[in-house]
Amino acid sequence: MTKITQYIIFIISVFFTICSNAQTKEGFTTHIEIYRQAERINGHYIPKDLEDAVRCLDSLLTDEEKPVFGQDDDIDVSGMWLRDRWLLWWSSRLAVYMKSIGVRHPEDMSMVIEDAYINWRKHKDIGLDEIKERYKRFILPEELKKKYERFENMGLSNLWNDKELEYQGNRNRPKFEKEGLEVGTRLYYIFPHGFTTEKEETILRRTGSYKNLAEGIITEIQYFPPKIKVKLVKSTSRYGIIVFDENGPFDNLHNTRDFKNFNVKSRNIYLLEKGKEFWFSLKGNWEKY
Repeated sequence: MTKITQYIIFIISVFFTICSNAQTKEGFTTHIEIYRQAERINGHYIPKDLEDAVRCLDSLLTDEEKPVFGQDDDIDVSGMWLRDRWLLWWSSRLAVYMKSIGVRHPEDMSMVIEDAYINWRKHKDIGLDEIKERYKRFILPEELKKKYERFENMGLSNLWNDKELEYQGNRNRPKFEKEGLEVGTRLYYIFPHGFTTEKEETILRRTGSYKNLAEGIITEIQYFPPKIKVKLVKSTSRYGIIVFDENGPFDNLHNTRDFKNFNVKSRNIYLLEKGKEFWFSLKGNWEKY
């Protein structure tokens, strides 16, 4: 085997390794981290930057809506629609991008998107350089950015110091103890995002119980904001459990999935495999045995 052939094989193996890692989405530890990078949330495409947002917006609006979009008189209907659809309040990847250019508040984000869209329709230019210049003083230095991101990942909308977090955590601790939630507690998953296999759904419909499908153990507790880190120790599905799904939450027994068209390797579905850990909100994911 020649050196050139070996080099080509090496390049191909590296390429497929990168693709595999991107597909399995390794490294996410919370729903918020997933939100910050997800391409689709609740079935909606999330633009990656301002130019992408403008072009996406133009494809969503009707011919009648395009000339008047962003020109609401009293109620900011257009802005509310943008903030809701693209989760600007919830650290979507578009919100993360907007913060990177200094636009930190969701209402400012929607206003900037509206102005950029109006400029684009008039001049085919979104005026990005002007926007960056206007907001550059709000771009956080690296050390402060890390501090803000720490609290955003904890689900806090404002900055708390460590002493306040410890105080709130001590107040919450008795609630955990009262519910019997401690490291080592066994839990069963209630599948808020639906199932990965038809077998799981069939078992639930036949038994009416989630208890035989997936089991986890609490490995760490965060008392404020209240969260639990859970290790998946049992799963009926070889894929594990869905911790994030572009289609949004399922309504327990009332929704079914089209398994013929369901692809667990979709870049918009994130799976927790058996043996892996993940931070969950206290309610809506797990129940104690």
